[in-house]
Amino acid sequence: MEKSGGIAMKAKKNYRQILILLFLLSLCGIAVLSYYYINVSQIPDHVSVFQGREEVMSFLPKSWVLPVNGRILLQETEEEGKEETESKEESLSVSQYMGTKKLPSDLLHINLSDKVAIHAQKEGQYQMEIRCFGILMKKVNLQVLKEQNVIPSGNLVGIYGRTNGILVLGTGLVTDLHGKKKEPAYNIVRSGDYIIEVDNVKITKKEELLSRLEESDGSTMELTLRRDGKEITVTMKPIQTRDEGYRLGIWVRDDTQGIGTMTFSTEDGKFGALGHAITDIDTGEVMALSQAGLYEAEIASITKGKPGEPGEISGIIHLNDENKIASILQNTFQGIFGTLSSELSEKEKKQSIPVALRQEITAGAAKIYCQIDGKLEEYQVEIEKIDKNPDIESKGMVIHIVDEKLLEKTNGIIQGMSGSPIIQKGKFIGAVTHVFVNDSTRGYGIFAENMVFNLQN
Repeated sequence: MEKSGGIAMKAKKNYRQILILLFLLSLCGIAVLSYYYINVSQIPDHVSVFQGREEVMSFLPKSWVLPVNGRILLQETEEEGKEETESKEESLSVSQYMGTKKLPSDLLHINLSDKVAIHAQKEGQYQMEIRCFGILMKKVNLQVLKEQNVIPSGNLVGIYGRTNGILVLGTGLVTDLHGKKKEPAYNIVRSGDYIIEVDNVKITKKEELLSRLEESDGSTMELTLRRDGKEITVTMKPIQTRDEGYRLGIWVRDDTQGIGTMTFSTEDGKFGALGHAITDIDTGEVMALSQAGLYEAEIASITKGKPGEPGEISGIIHLNDENKIASILQNTFQGIFGTLSSELSEKEKKQSIPVALRQEITAGAAKIYCQIDGKLEEYQVEIEKIDKNPDIESKGMVIHIVDEKLLEKTNGIIQGMSGSPIIQKGKFIGAVTHVFVNDSTRGYGIFAENMVFNLQN
């Protein structure tokens, strides 16, 4: 009897240990799933609200049972003192919606399982800490923007700009006078560098670099490079070749051009276009541009999209001052931005519409403006998917071309349509940015707020 009792006690103890282990594993599973759900599936990294307008948002579904709370903190810069901080505290109010009851929250703590109302009186940056069971799960940037109206465009434009410095595409071998192959630039310069000076003399064109090479007579040269935003100095010795004079074994580019679509303009003479950056075709890097602008362009031909082969608009750019539409001041991941060359007419100004935030966009019908046959037209599209937390800013929406007229002309989205404004319910919601390689009827779009943010900074 004692033996059987001992076995029973041991079995009971083992059973209890198994239950504890299962409980701990369940907690770990819940924690992992909660982290994934909060960070990936549901709560975005970035939330925008308009100044002076109450925004009511739902971060988590009503069925969510775990305690998830948010605390909004002020983003204070080094230049801001106590007085500025206090003014910020007075400029933001957060309220909690519990059914039909509105509860003020002076401490800026919110329960993310219920609707949240945010009302900001002043532009600025805030940060919301998301916690589950008191554990920090995520930080969300809260941005207060000034309400903005824009004039949607859709016009085809030519884009031309000189690089800010001479862009290095790559390095290669050089054959010297004796037939030996050498690579003078190896491990000294690299793709993506910009050559800005040679022997302390500023250069902006390939021709200037070649001229300096010939003047060197083979002596060691000092190159000033801009690399990752920092200036560095390197030395190189040119190689004399049989047919081409002196060479450094560097492939370079000093300008870029292409066809795209202007997205919008504003009443105060600013513009946004493309919805993505101008990148170098060889390096894939965002190009540093100077003396860049938008120009009048005309369509030369249309190549329809095919599975695996994106179509494109081929055009002629009229590169002269009379045909310059705008100056490009910024080349960013959210598009290109700058100032118009001439004032808008009163008729154009009357075509302005409000900008929508991402939380206002819904799946369903929308339209785009683009210029395919030499004239501006609107075409019907469907918003199929909205990713409020995209890995890439220019891919916040999936759009589907459903307009038969556009499908007949292009088979869907083609290169050159980047920047075509997307309109839904009378508001500007974003711009076309990419095409699916294997399905030209579908592509991505950027949220309007991501483009407008560049106008306010």
